[in-house]
Amino acid sequence: QLGYLCLCLRNEGFYVVESPLVKQPGTLLLLRMDSADALLREAEEQRVRKKVLPKSLGHRSSSILGKIKGAALAQLDPLIPERESFRPFTISGRDNFLEVEDSENLSQYLSLFDDGEIIRFALSLLRKIKLPEVQKFRVVFGMELLESEQSLPSFEEPSLTSLIGYLTRKTITTSVAPLHNHAQRAKVKTLDDLRHYFGENNPMYFHFMQHYQTWLLVAG
Repeated sequence: QLGYLCLCLRNEGFYVVESPLVKQPGTLLLLRMDSADALLREAEEQRVRKKVLPKSLGHRSSSILGKIKGAALAQLDPLIPERESFRPFTISGRDNFLEVEDSENLSQYLSLFDDGEIIRFALSLLRKIKLPEVQKFRVVFGMELLESEQSLPSFEEPSLTSLIGYLTRKTITTSVAPLHNHAQRAKVKTLDDLRHYFGENNPMYFHFMQHYQTWLLVAG
């Protein structure tokens, strides 16, 4: 069973290392997604916004009305011009986000993304791995698949045909979680460091709490 599961994961582009557990029976699988193409396609599917190069922003309106509108918006919110420089990442338009010598080497474009985003992409790809061919899977794992688990997943239950979801429900897999890089984690000091390590959700919470506490002083 373990060998077959590792084979399925490797076929999907994961690098797999097996490590036996010390204090309890079982095996720990250490996974790393090595396919830059798969990670970038996941970033494109999730419509992750990244800052484009200045030369790729296009020509701004040079009319008097356009300039007045742009100046008025900048007065209302100085961050509007900054937001306009962010676009959803696409593989076909990857050169608009980063200048590299060899655009065919997709691994170079992973530098656009934070560690937290890369981990999120890898976890999403892991959950998307479909159940293998039903008969072979049943023979290898010695169990019957429910009729509902052989059908296509519904919008509300996307994990019905997920390999990891199935193994977790059957307690063959007990948990799936990303591991910390303790060397990088020790360097997290600022909110910007927090964003690079955990992704944007965590620093957004702390930014909100700072803003909330500041306005509480006014109310007090």
